[in-house]
Amino acid sequence: MIVFNQQNKGMSVLALCALVLSGCATVNIDESLSKSAASLEGFTDAELILKRTQSDREHADAIVKDLLNAPLTQVAAIQVALANSPSFQAKLANNWASAAQSAQSGRISNPVLALERLDIGTELELTAFLSFGLLDVLTLPARQRRAESKLVRAQIELTADVVSEITAVREAWVKAITSEQRLGYAQQVFESAEASAELAKRMQAVGNFSRLDRARQHTFYTDAATALTVTTHDVLAARESLIRILGLSAEQIDRLQLPARLPALPEQPRTAEEVGRVATAERLDIQLAEASLKSAARAQGIKTVFTYTDIELSLFRQRIEDDGDRVTGGGYEIEIGLPVFDWGDMKRAEMNAQTLAAANMLEATLGGAASTLRESYSAYRTAFDVARFYEVEILPLQAMIAEENVLQYNGMLIGVFELLADARRQVGIVQAAIDANEQFWMSDAALSATIIGNPTMASIGAVGTVADAGAGH
Repeated sequence: MIVFNQQNKGMSVLALCALVLSGCATVNIDESLSKSAASLEGFTDAELILKRTQSDREHADAIVKDLLNAPLTQVAAIQVALANSPSFQAKLANNWASAAQSAQSGRISNPVLALERLDIGTELELTAFLSFGLLDVLTLPARQRRAESKLVRAQIELTADVVSEITAVREAWVKAITSEQRLGYAQQVFESAEASAELAKRMQAVGNFSRLDRARQHTFYTDAATALTVTTHDVLAARESLIRILGLSAEQIDRLQLPARLPALPEQPRTAEEVGRVATAERLDIQLAEASLKSAARAQGIKTVFTYTDIELSLFRQRIEDDGDRVTGGGYEIEIGLPVFDWGDMKRAEMNAQTLAAANMLEATLGGAASTLRESYSAYRTAFDVARFYEVEILPLQAMIAEENVLQYNGMLIGVFELLADARRQVGIVQAAIDANEQFWMSDAALSATIIGNPTMASIGAVGTVADAGAGH
């Protein structure tokens, strides 16, 4: 450390001027929430609330109470989660903390005041030091610009968190409803298989059925019982998952009602042209990658000088008294760190790597944005086409077959076991239609998130086919 000491009263004036010129970035979480809500107009109309006061909590509780008075629609489920979920509230609070930290990085560290008293014989020496980092003052404008970049990034991250939460709520809501639907049909299959097994047992007892035929009917029964048991758990798991993401209390859980089925399919699917118009350069993932690159580049520009040295400026005022004589004076002291043992090359390498990584991440995001959108749209359109095919073609056809089977049974052309087996087959096809409908609404939620810039890939699996439903016939 090299120290320069100079008597100069004018330096205190210059330092005070520098401190007066210092600005500061601030964070207003209410404005941040309003900006996120405005940017998500069309994606959701839900209100964003960070519960900090009793008034906020009462307002949120009133919203939730009102929404739980009726079967919970998807839109209502989103509002309940955003107003009620503790985990989502934690995300908002963490973003607030991150934004405050970003704003703090654009401020000058507080100066240090040191007081010194020295007695030597009859001499009394009093000295006051005011010290601050000179480079902090000189780099203030650049650090403020970097802080603003970090605040922009924090705002984008807040919006992305909201999108992720909404997408998760939509998926949990869809799963909870479809699991309830599957349970009802699984119960029907079980009852049909149970009746077949009991009838086969009685027919074997009177000699009208072989052991093999009875064993086959009993196999249908055991399969149906197993499926019913698993489906019962799936209903509980899906409902509990929705409860967790909504953040419901014990009293609220008792009031939770879900619709009996998912909404009807839209008359027409979204077109590729429509999706392409909505997805623009305003996508959140692109904005976030750009903000990260800008922040890394500005950080590198500011911190590079600090990797070589640091400069500390101290202003002091001194008074010496000796047998009634008083002498006063002042000046400044400059301390410069010497790069002897550490030249800062590793710190500069780290910053170079971070900037390079941010640049490549931006390139990857730009390159992948169109690709993820095409994949997500393909999943959406595939799911729509399959669900529509079940609705328009397969279910009406199976209903007609069921009517014909009843007529054949009444005409004694088929037996009771054939009729029961066909009933199980019909239920299996309805369950496959439920699967197709679930996949559509899951892919719809994923596409909406991808359009706005939070890529989410829906899983398009093979739903049950007509052949699968009739496998046990």
